[in-house]
Amino acid sequence: MQITMYRRLSAGRHIMPISWLLLIAITAAWGSELTARGVRIRLGAPPLFGRVDPSVSLWLLPCLLVAVGAVVVIPAIVERISWSRLLSLTFTLALVWPLTLALAAGPGGVTAGLESHHDYLHAIASLGSLPELWSSFVDRIAEFPVHVQGHPPGFPTLLALMDRMGLEGSGWATALVLMGAGLAPIAVLIALRDVADEAEARKAAPFLVLSPAAIWIATSADAFFAGIGACAVTLAIIASSRTPINRALFALAAGLLAAVSLLLSYGLALLTIVALPILISRRAWDVIVVALSTAVVSLGVVALVWGFNILEGIAATRERYLVGVSAQRPFTFFLIANLAAFAVVLGPAVFASIRDVPARLLPIAAGAGAAIALADLSGMSKGEVERIWLPFAPWLLWIAGIGDRGSRRTRLGLQLVTALTVVSVVVTPW
Repeated sequence: MQITMYRRLSAGRHIMPISWLLLIAITAAWGSELTARGVRIRLGAPPLFGRVDPSVSLWLLPCLLVAVGAVVVIPAIVERISWSRLLSLTFTLALVWPLTLALAAGPGGVTAGLESHHDYLHAIASLGSLPELWSSFVDRIAEFPVHVQGHPPGFPTLLALMDRMGLEGSGWATALVLMGAGLAPIAVLIALRDVADEAEARKAAPFLVLSPAAIWIATSADAFFAGIGACAVTLAIIASSRTPINRALFALAAGLLAAVSLLLSYGLALLTIVALPILISRRAWDVIVVALSTAVVSLGVVALVWGFNILEGIAATRERYLVGVSAQRPFTFFLIANLAAFAVVLGPAVFASIRDVPARLLPIAAGAGAAIALADLSGMSKGEVERIWLPFAPWLLWIAGIGDRGSRRTRLGLQLVTALTVVSVVVTPW
């Protein structure tokens, strides 16, 4: 009887990874069939945006060395070092792994994504004075590159300030993105420790950084947004477990950072759903009220002082989106293809472990899943979600770390092999 039960459990553990593979394979076949019929899905490597071009070069060697070293050493190290050193190691790996994956395309691969004529850097010269940029952004939105049209003026402003300080160009922009992105795994670790315990957080650490998601981190501003948004969510979660005075201060900080997040990317509003289940389960109604009120008031001040109304910005972005490439992309296909692309970002190990999520961490997983579902159903993301949905990835990547050390080593290997396979087969613009 015990043998039969073990076999059933073992078979159950294989169902989700197989489903992961089938979802990607079916979407790839479906996308290829649509392209052959002349439907302009404009992906190139469905479900991913790019082109299929299998190649292996010496630039892949650093990736292999990092991957092998990580599988052999990291799972044991994270259990022994102090908490502060664990955070430092996580941040370091969050810089190293995306950089090595970007280098797989050669030295130019690190900065090429941010140098695209669709990206933010190409708008810097035409921004004008920053006060004018904010007050006239909605009226001038059609003048800017596509990525600028899809977001508030926060990130272009940041790049413009760096440019005026002498930190111009794609190299400094990449450094900014990486430093910001490195905050995301740190924030999630702190949140996991607060909601569960340090042991659960330690298990998650390697999987938050050594994942396929890193392919798009060094070369996409969305990775920077992920770091800022994750910090806002974690501040709200921490607030809910603190004494009254600290509770109010953390909630206030969460609200301020949430406002900053929304001035970087409208889509980060959905990260609220990640924090809400925890706040509600802890009956932290005061934290919700303070954080939400602070964010609303802050955005109101921006509208009053700088002349940028976020609601008008969202409406203008939606208008540009509806007349762009999205008009040619079929909603039904992308409803599934988006999920398949995000499955690549998460990797098979997340799907292999999802059945084992402990009850106390289920609210985070459920909140992140709900945020993804709403983003998908909104129709505001048809393709390219491997970078657009990066802010949601850290809130699910930790799931891969659940389980004993032996199986964690295997799952970490799966994640790294998946990342190496993608960079060897698909050429992405990020």
